[in-house]
Amino acid sequence: MTTNMRTTARTVPFLVGRAGRLFVRPGRAGRLFVRPGRAGRLFVRPGRAGRLFVRPAGTARFRPSRPAAAVAAVVAAVVAASLLLTGCSSAAPPVAGSGSPGQSAPSTATAAATAAPTNPPTTVPAPAPAYKPATAAGPAQNVPVPVLPAKAKEFSKEGLEAFATYWYSTLGYAFETGDPGPMLAISDPGCKPCNAMKSAATGGHENGRWIVGGQMEVLTTEASFDPAPDGSYQTITMVRQSQVKYYRADKSLSKDLGAKSSVADIVVTDYVKGQWIAQTVEHLKGSSGE
Repeated sequence: MTTNMRTTARTVPFLVGRAGRLFVRPGRAGRLFVRPGRAGRLFVRPGRAGRLFVRPAGTARFRPSRPAAAVAAVVAAVVAASLLLTGCSSAAPPVAGSGSPGQSAPSTATAAATAAPTNPPTTVPAPAPAYKPATAAGPAQNVPVPVLPAKAKEFSKEGLEAFATYWYSTLGYAFETGDPGPMLAISDPGCKPCNAMKSAATGGHENGRWIVGGQMEVLTTEASFDPAPDGSYQTITMVRQSQVKYYRADKSLSKDLGAKSSVADIVVTDYVKGQWIAQTVEHLKGSSGE
């Protein structure tokens, strides 16, 4: 779009843009036309000996001025137009990726802080409560639950022996805690010695009572890995159980089974659905552990 600007002799076209822009256009005879956008026109023409002729809009003649003063006038006009441009164009151009016009780009530090990944706080697991064996003053605390080792799942001689060792650890756990769950999970429901041990362990922890001792130590294991006629597998073990004492809720001693020597056992197992199951665990004849 164009508009016309009147001079002393002729009309000169100027391109009109947004308010606040400064228009400069050379004319004939060395004239220089300077005009802020829309409001206030200013005409400047160079003369001899470095003079500049300045005529504000609305006057009929160019007035000579010293170069410094004329330049100052032109500079003032430029500065005024620049300020007008700044004031009228308060909305900044849209920043790439900002999402909306008029938003300024974030500072480098802010952008870096936003983009930099933050490491989650390191959580240090609380230490496991310390195991405390039972004493005459009270039951055992924080007894570790036996964990079935991977070797005890194998269908092999080594796997069979590892299973037998694990079974005894579940028996000792039952005596210390009164929980026969881990032992029953790997024993056949028809195992009579297993059920007898269950009753002895759980009964010793009823009504506030507890058991001191009862932990099992496996000294040796030996499996031939030759199946019996019924398809079962047998492991001969030498084990020893720590002295068992039964205490009442009032902390009085109910029964002391006394110290036992090592005893030879036979562990009869079947391999069912990928795992060993104890069918029975019995003392060998002539080995009572007395």
